[in-house]
Amino acid sequence: MPRRKKRNLLPVVTVFVVILAAMAFYIYLQMEADITITPPDTVADAPSGSIMLNSLDQIQDNLPAIQSAFNENRSRIVLPGHIAMPLVGEDINADGHPETIAVEFMSSGQLHTELSSEGFQGPVQNIRVFTIRNADSIILLDVSPNAMKDSRGVILIDQVRAEYGYAFRISLYDGEPYVARVRLIEIIILDSSGRPVSDDLTVYWRPADSRYAATNTFGAPGTFSN
Repeated sequence: MPRRKKRNLLPVVTVFVVILAAMAFYIYLQMEADITITPPDTVADAPSGSIMLNSLDQIQDNLPAIQSAFNENRSRIVLPGHIAMPLVGEDINADGHPETIAVEFMSSGQLHTELSSEGFQGPVQNIRVFTIRNADSIILLDVSPNAMKDSRGVILIDQVRAEYGYAFRISLYDGEPYVARVRLIEIIILDSSGRPVSDDLTVYWRPADSRYAATNTFGAPGTFSN
C-alpha cells in the first residue's frame, strides 16, 4: 500500500504569519495617527481621524495638533466654508517661533473688484495670528470688527467699527530690522459695497518689543522705534 505524502504546511504558516504582521502594523499606524482634539460642534461627514474645526477659538485650542497634521497630512484638517488658515506653522515674524494665521469670513457681502484684483481677500470679520510658547497656544494678533489688538490686549490704532468687515492681503518683506524675510498683513476697512473706507493699514511685527503694531506709513521713520 503506497504511503500518503505528507503536506508541507510551511508555506501556509508563513503566509499566516505575514498576514498577522501586516494587521499588527496597520493597527500601530492607526494608533500613531490618532490626535486628541477638542470636539467640534458641527462639521458633518468628515473622514475618520480628521481634525474638525468650527471656530477660531477651536483653532487656538488645537494648534499643536493642527501644525503636526498640516506637516504630515494636511487633508486631515477640516474647516467650514467661513473659516480659513492662509498660513500654518510658519515663522512669519522671524522670531524663531511657528505662527498660524486664521481668518473668519463675513456671512454676507463681497469684495469689490478693485481690491480683489490687487490680491486682497474678504470680507472677513476676524483675523488672528496664533503661536505656541512654552506649550501654550496664545494670540499674537486679534482683529475684530471693533479693534485690532496685540497679545497684551493693547489697541494698535484708532479706527471706526468695521461693520462690513475687512479686506486683507498677506505680503512679503525682506529688510531691516528683520534677520529673515517676514510676512506683513495689509488690512482695509470696507463699506457695504466692499469698497475701502480706510487707508491701507500694514500690521507688522516689531522685533524690539516682540509685539504687533499697525501703521498706514510702513517704512517711514519711526516705524520700528516709536
